[in-house]
Amino acid sequence: MNVPMKSRLLAPVLAMSMVLVLAASAGAQDRRYERSQSPGVPLQIDFGSSPHWSRVPGTQVRAIRQGDRTDYDIFQYGRSYYAYNNANERWYMSRRWRGQFRLIDDRSVPFELRR
Repeated sequence: MNVPMKSRLLAPVLAMSMVLVLAASAGAQDRRYERSQSPGVPLQIDFGSSPHWSRVPGTQVRAIRQGDRTDYDIFQYGRSYYAYNNANERWYMSRRWRGQFRLIDDRSVPFELRR
């Protein structure tokens, strides 16, 4: 039986294309996960009412009083607001105290807050 050359190449080419499609979709899923963990994902913190702020002695930092806090410790330093989540040890920053907070790198947190 004489099989044409094109027919003999068809199965390997189809197999290779399926491998490439699967690899591309797996890579796209990895990028989607990285994006969900990236600084671009906003965090909204709801207090239910206006919290009470108090000065942290010896610093230029204001903090939300312990009784008014959510799961996050919220601080004001300069014109920015910072939220720290003790559960995942991550810092978030916003221009408003109500949010939208964005995940930031630890190196972006002012020294006075990390003390």
